[in-house]
Amino acid sequence: MNGTGTLEDLRMNGTGTVALGGTQTVTDVLTFSMGLLDLGDNDLVLTSAASSAVVGGNENSYARTAGNGSLIRPVNGSNYAFPLGGSTYTPLSISLVTGPQDNFAARVQNGVSGEYDAPGVATGGMATSDVVDRTWVVSEEVAGGNTANITLQWNATDELVAFNRGTCSVANYDGTDWSPSATAAAAGSGPFTRTVSGLGVFRELCVTDEDATLNEIGTSMNSMEGSTLQVFPNPASNVLFIDGVEFDPLRPTVGLTDAMGHQVSLDMAIRSNTRTVDVNGLPNGLYILKLLDQQDRSHQIRVVIAH
Repeated sequence: MNGTGTLEDLRMNGTGTVALGGTQTVTDVLTFSMGLLDLGDNDLVLTSAASSAVVGGNENSYARTAGNGSLIRPVNGSNYAFPLGGSTYTPLSISLVTGPQDNFAARVQNGVSGEYDAPGVATGGMATSDVVDRTWVVSEEVAGGNTANITLQWNATDELVAFNRGTCSVANYDGTDWSPSATAAAAGSGPFTRTVSGLGVFRELCVTDEDATLNEIGTSMNSMEGSTLQVFPNPASNVLFIDGVEFDPLRPTVGLTDAMGHQVSLDMAIRSNTRTVDVNGLPNGLYILKLLDQQDRSHQIRVVIAH
């Protein structure tokens, strides 16, 4: 399908693959029944804000995103489907929780990298175990102001060795680090799904278990092997203590982000090699504490605040 143009409806209902040769816009309904639509490096843009503007999607019919092209559609409510895949069908859905209608773009690519320069441009080492071997790249046209729940779907054949779907989470990449959400069992008996709730920063997403190492930072509850650093209590209700002879209390090396990836202001006090963090005013939930020790080793630990 060469050139750039506008279609009222686009229905995939045949054998084989249709390749886009330019960006195409669909003003009404996009339907997937049979056959693949290969986007390549071109975008497929939907203009209807109705969740029903996308129909169908299955392992035999979806938008294949092996290049840089994305499926773009307005999201203004719950369960907006993005029937995507690379070599397999690995779709996602987006439900807007807060904020105005916005155009969301999504694509999926094989592999999970420890680092990305631009969105979807892998520059780090690739994961070889403990993850689903897919990266979902999501963005919004107007950054900021929206939160959303995103559900990712995959197949057993997409999982790398040692991946534990009984204790897995969705991790989002904030431009520097991967931050995992709360750990739980995947839903379904094949295909499988996991949902991340209240996400406010949209970039790369992946599905990981507690033993994965992403961006040289473990995703387990305590990823400080080889260090004398201690973080306690966890869960914390009023005060969180960071202690250890390897931690220099004079360096500004403590960061805390919430489940949406937003930096949280910290009220800290320093006593010798112990730093106390006042968490009394933070809402209950999961947070990511990021530390840097005297050896310039990065550490990341999930901290639960429960008053």
